[in-house]
Amino acid sequence: MAKVTSEIDKNDVLGVSAEMKELIESAEWDLVDASLDYAWEDQKKTDTVTGVTWLLVGPRRGDKRIRNKELTLTSDEIVEQNILDAYLDAGASVKVSDLDVASIWPKVNGTFATINIKLSGHVEVIPDEDDTKGKVK
Repeated sequence: MAKVTSEIDKNDVLGVSAEMKELIESAEWDLVDASLDYAWEDQKKTDTVTGVTWLLVGPRRGDKRIRNKELTLTSDEIVEQNILDAYLDAGASVKVSDLDVASIWPKVNGTFATINIKLSGHVEVIPDEDDTKGKVK
């Protein structure tokens, strides 16, 4: 196996190449779910909000690499739960920017092992410019 020595190599090995990043950031994604992330102390969840985890689904048309694909990413922006609920109720669409690999960790289950990759980025809700479904006023 090739040794990964630079940030560029890591991104290419993990499939977040510059081309893929540009493709993800240029698409309009549908918001499926959003939940607040909380800080942990001594293996117990606290009341301190640290960000949001977003579950998105890719466009129904366009490049097949992201068409109808799920994308989960975290952002460190603090958003109130009632605002997240309003986005979900409205069937909001979003744009992603500043996409990056936040962390990588192995998960071993018996004889099988997987590599988990956590993505981070900025999620911007697309404002409603007309009365079409899927936008937030």
